[in-house]
Amino acid sequence: MSDPRGELEHLNEQLRARASVRHFAHAAVSAMLGLLVAGTVGKEAWDGAPMTEGLVPLLAAAATAALLYAAVRYGLGRAVLGTELAQFDRLLGLRRALHLDDPAKLLPR
Repeated sequence: MSDPRGELEHLNEQLRARASVRHFAHAAVSAMLGLLVAGTVGKEAWDGAPMTEGLVPLLAAAATAALLYAAVRYGLGRAVLGTELAQFDRLLGLRRALHLDDPAKLLPR
């Protein structure tokens, strides 16, 4: 983009969404759910109750799936965060170039 103000607005719009936060939130909730289910599986496997023997492998698979989903979302969040940080650096450079953060330029003369 050749127009610095247009690029500034474009970067502001892109950074407003903060997609990395959504990925990290999904990762945290999925990890907590996976750990909770894994703890339940461990308790049921330790107790060895005959009523829950068929349920243990199913719950173990669910815990593994939740933890795998959490790991994938965390990886996506890290990748998106890197992009967002690069965009934020570009945004700060544009603000400096346009003298938007210089108080002396903002005061009336």
